[in-house]
Amino acid sequence: MKVYENTYLLISFFEKENLLEMEWLPKTKNMSIEEYKENSMLFLRFCKQFRPKYLISDLRNLFFPISPEVQDWVHENIFSELLAGYLHKLAALMSTEFITQLSIEQMIDENNLAQQFTTFFDDKEKARKWLLEQ
Repeated sequence: MKVYENTYLLISFFEKENLLEMEWLPKTKNMSIEEYKENSMLFLRFCKQFRPKYLISDLRNLFFPISPEVQDWVHENIFSELLAGYLHKLAALMSTEFITQLSIEQMIDENNLAQQFTTFFDDKEKARKWLLEQ
């Protein structure tokens, strides 16, 4: 069920599976650093509200290159909260934009805790199946 949508972000929560799905939208091509941070904090707010066990982060339409400074901000403000205890698995659907993909992989690789929770996929159904298998 969709719980939030704006120009850059779509968030859905599936209560039965305890699964939160976050999807970046194509207009991220025009997103500023502040808008990226604001939307990331919106996403975190829904994570805190629903406390999902599973998360799909759909980055396929994220066209915003995440600079090293913004990566540091994500580590301090998003990952530290997101990986605080309730999340068991994170499936990331990777961006097709090379620079964005590289920055996301770098961001995950530099966070040992995030590495333990995250697996990358190119297909949403495969990601969902992996998340929900026991």
